[in-house]
Amino acid sequence: MIEYYTGIDDPKRAHLLNEHKNIELGFMLSTNRIKSRKKEIRNKGKWMLDSGAFTQILQHGKFVISEDKYVEIIKRHEDENLVCAVTQDYMCEPFILEKTGKTVREHIRMTVQRYFNILRKMREAGCKTMLLPVLQGMEAQDYIECLDLYEEGWSKLQNMYGMLYRFGGKAFTLPNRIGFGSMCKRNGNPGEVEAIIDQMEHRLSNFHIHLFGFKTTGLNFKWEIASRIHSADSFAYALRDRKFNAHESPEINVRTNDLRAKLAIEHGRKMAKLVEKTQITLNLNLDYGVTV
Repeated sequence: MIEYYTGIDDPKRAHLLNEHKNIELGFMLSTNRIKSRKKEIRNKGKWMLDSGAFTQILQHGKFVISEDKYVEIIKRHEDENLVCAVTQDYMCEPFILEKTGKTVREHIRMTVQRYFNILRKMREAGCKTMLLPVLQGMEAQDYIECLDLYEEGWSKLQNMYGMLYRFGGKAFTLPNRIGFGSMCKRNGNPGEVEAIIDQMEHRLSNFHIHLFGFKTTGLNFKWEIASRIHSADSFAYALRDRKFNAHESPEINVRTNDLRAKLAIEHGRKMAKLVEKTQITLNLNLDYGVTV
C-alpha cells in the first residue's frame, strides 16, 4: 500500500490530513457533504471524491444525487488536487439489497451502466478527472463478472471513438485505478478479500487496486493484502469513541466538530505508520529476498 485516504466529513479541516511528510496521505470527502459547496476545497495534497453511494442507498434505496449533479460537483472541484471521483456504485451487502429489492447481479449491472453514463456526461462537460470504476459483488465470480462488463464497455468506447474520446484534451485511455466495493464488513475476515484478489490479480496488473472501507483491522491481520494494493480508505474509524461521545454528550455533533477532525487526524497518522511499515517490508522482500 502506497496511499491512504482518511474519510472526513468536514471540508474546512480536511487539509490537516495532508500534513504527513513521509508518505502519500490524503483524504476522502463525501459528495453528500459538499454537494452545495461553492468554495474551493483547501488542501496541501491529494484527495478523492466519494460518491456518497452507501449513505444514499442505505437511507433512500436509490441515488438522490443525479448523474448530472454529480458531474457538476466533479467539474467544480477537479482543479483542486482531486485524484479521482468514485463512480456511483451499488453495494451488494444483503442489507443493501433489502433496500433496493434487487439482486447482486442486478446491482453489478446497474453499477457498470451508471459508470458509463457518468463517463459520457463527464466527456460532454469537458471533465479531465478520472472516474474510478468500482468492482461490485460478494463472491469472487461476481467481481469477475463485473470486470468483464467494464472491459466490454471500454472496448466499445475505444472502437467507437478511438483518439476522439477525450478528457481534458487527452485521448481516451483506461483508468489506472480500480476499486473493490462491498468490502468494509470484511475487515474482520480479510482472508475473503485476499482470496478474491488472488483469483483476479492476473487481470488487474494494469490497475492500482483500491479497497474501500479498509483500515487497520483488515490491513494488519495479513500484511499480504496491504502489500498487494495501492491504496485504501475508511470513514468508519474510531467508532467506539464517536458512539461514546454521542451517548455521553448528544449535544456535540462529532461528525462536524473539532473532535471529529481530531479523530480523523489520529486515524490518518496511525495508517501512515502502517503504510510505512508495509513499504519497508516490501523493500526487504524485493531487495534481499527476505521472508518476513
